[in-house]
Amino acid sequence: MDLVCDLLARLMAHMRDMGATVVTPALREEDEDMPLLPFADAENFNAGYVMRSQHLLFRRGNREPWIHLLELEQEQEILPKADLNDGTLAYR
Repeated sequence: MDLVCDLLARLMAHMRDMGATVVTPALREEDEDMPLLPFADAENFNAGYVMRSQHLLFRRGNREPWIHLLELEQEQEILPKADLNDGTLAYR
């Protein structure tokens, strides 16, 4: 939980510094040809309730930062270093 709180605090401070009140994910130009994949990979995470609701869940891509890791250890390493200005977030 601290990881999420720290990331949100960093994001909110960044938004404040930019004068932004809204942030949304945005594809970079180099990501526009990326295939959209289902939220969960059936070979990695195939809980029935997730498989049945795939059509309702957000999609993922096939490369960073658009993949969904489902591994706490990886997220603990990656999220604190996330670049908030890499073009994957649109601020307004």
